[in-house]
Amino acid sequence: MSRTPQTRVVLDPRYKDKVEQICKATGIHSPSQLFTILVANYGDVLVKSLKSIDTGTPQK
Repeated sequence: MSRTPQTRVVLDPRYKDKVEQICKATGIHSPSQLFTILVANYGDVLVKSLKSIDTGTPQK
């Protein structure tokens, strides 16, 4: 049985405490699991939000 290769994500140390708090409060087992849940559930919302930020460019 072949396994899908993993991709590693590096967490900025400034957010380590916040990630640990979220995991503890939600019962999520690891930062990797948290990241996967966030991408799966909120990834599209994040993209739409970032694309809709006003860049100061006039709309045609």
